[in-house]
Amino acid sequence: WVMKLAAETRRDRQNAKLWAMIADIQREVPEMAPYSAEDIKLRFCHALGAELRFLPVLEGQGAFPVGLRSSTLTVAQFTGLIELIYEYGARKGVRWSERREAVEQE
Repeated sequence: WVMKLAAETRRDRQNAKLWAMIADIQREVPEMAPYSAEDIKLRFCHALGAELRFLPVLEGQGAFPVGLRSSTLTVAQFTGLIELIYEYGARKGVRWSERREAVEQE
């Protein structure tokens, strides 16, 4: 048997909100349009302070992020991520597709 005590991870409602917000950012902010939704999420996670590891590609130059999954963020961390995206969107004039509501840390 294994017992793990840890803070609750993100909620389904938070996750759904994240992807809706990323779609809005992708649509409304021209410099974000070329990036995939996953890439945009990783950029915001990095801005939040989440630690990302990078590995070199097999051939050629460059690196890619590994190790971070937003599903492992706690409810509080995920709330911070959503607030960070709201702040970014406000500076860029993003019109959100859904109304803003608090994503509670209950």
